Amino acid sequence: MDMTDNSNDKLLQEFFKEARQQQIADNGFTERVMRHIDVEPLNLSRIWTWFCIFVGVVLFFVLRGWETIRIGLEVFLQTAPTEFNPLALILSLGVLYTMGIIELVRRERLSF
Repeated sequence: MDMTDNSNDKLLQEFFKEARQQQIADNGFTERVMRHIDVEPLNLSRIWTWFCIFVGVVLFFVLRGWETIRIGLEVFLQTAPTEFNPLALILSLGVLYTMGIIELVRRERLSF
């Protein structure tokens, strides 16, 4: 399979060899298009992301989220492995959600 992939790559490179060397004048078309691209939706996306993070942090402090985490950890550590505790599940999902938001912000920051 590797040999066919390699030979296909070589065939494609050979096929597009002439096209790669060809220059096409666009008479400033690319620059005009790039000037008219609306950047505002991206900025609104960033504002929305930061707004949601801010609301989450405010709600964490208003609803005293640290107490819920402390209680959840205590119950989780004291629970026998055969018992099911929904609080531990909610705590785990909250941590995963937070990690997802942090990753989203990191990727958005890297894209520019």
